[in-house]
Amino acid sequence: MSSIENITNPTVKIETPHFQKALPDFLSIEEIDRLFSSIREDDIYQLRDKTIFELLYSAGLRISEAVELEAVDVDLKNKFIKVMGKGNKERIVPIGDEAIRLIEKYMRDSRPVILGSRMSEYLFISKKGGMLNRKSVWRLLKGYAQMVNIRKNITPHTLRHSFATHLLERGADLRAVQELLGHVDISTTQIYTHLARKQLQEIHKRFHPKG
Repeated sequence: MSSIENITNPTVKIETPHFQKALPDFLSIEEIDRLFSSIREDDIYQLRDKTIFELLYSAGLRISEAVELEAVDVDLKNKFIKVMGKGNKERIVPIGDEAIRLIEKYMRDSRPVILGSRMSEYLFISKKGGMLNRKSVWRLLKGYAQMVNIRKNITPHTLRHSFATHLLERGADLRAVQELLGHVDISTTQIYTHLARKQLQEIHKRFHPKG
């Protein structure tokens, strides 16, 4: 054995640094309420916008899943929507009463007016009658957030992050949230436990007399 082989590598026991994923922004419940209450329901386009935002938040959808929803994917009677997620993986997502109310109102008062004599299989449609563009939703959401003085770097994905964080803050099971989000690997969902923990720490610091 050569003398070189007997030399111990001094870097063997040095641990490589662990890089934590950056935690995404999310909105507080107060910010969600402030944002949504600012969007008018007597305007056909604002009603459309409010409806898609509600689905992003209350069902935890990705923006691509929301804009690609077809009208036949919505089952208002049984309170669920059929979503085609990443890798063409289909999942069934429950929707709440507020989402149902807005979808019904949008389908009755807004969508037929926007469509006019045109036809479209998509639930959410643009002024031209086609599928609503993801970038358009991003731009619209930014605009509404600025109007109510929300300064966070808000995107449609922020509403999905808020959905997961608020569920976990209220004691939802991590596996259930994984299913609702359509995550293949639970480690992807676990980032939201950090968000919930961070929020609890901020509440403790703010309100506890010795925080």
